[in-house]
Parts: sequence; C-alpha cells; structure tokens
Amino acid sequence: MSAQSHSNWLAVGPEGFRWLRKAAGLKAVRLAELLDVTPMQVSRWENGRKPLERRAVALVSALALEQVEGKAATRAVLEALAARKKVPRTVRLDVNAAS
Repeated sequence: MSAQSHSNWLAVGPEGFRWLRKAAGLKAVRLAELLDVTPMQVSRWENGRKPLERRAVALVSALALEQVEGKAATRAVLEALAARKKVPRTVRLDVNAAS
C-alpha cells in the first residue's frame, strides 16, 4: 500500500468521527473524559469547527474496532488512566510548618 493510499484509507471527517464514537458505544462526554479533553472539544471535532487530532482518531478507531470484536484492551487502558486522581494545578506550601 502506498503512502498516498494509506493516508486516504485513514482519512476520517467529522461525521466519520461521530460514527466511530457511536460505534464504540460512547457518549461524547465520556469520550472527552477518556481522551482528557473537554466535551466542547469533542463537539467541535464532530461538527467540523476544529480539525480532528490524529491521536483522537486513532484511539476512537481502536475503540470502535474493539467494540465490534468484543474486546476492550484500549478502553481498559483509557478507563484506568481517566480514573487516576488528577494532580492539582497549584500546590500550596507552608514554609512555616517546616521550622
């Protein structure tokens, strides 16, 4: 398969991305959680307002394929990562407590 035909085979537009998400059995909000993006970002991808990210397309494609095959390896990894406690963006240090 040439590079050109390979890239055409992988081309997914907004409607295709939505179809893959639904084929994977995911609501947009849950997909956003699994991909660590906002639900608004998923909406923008699906409505063509923002270009699709290759990583998102690859993961949603894998999720849809695994759903059809009755497997869940990719989803299990994403679920485990999403379940991890988020690290706070700010850290408060009490310098007086160390004295």
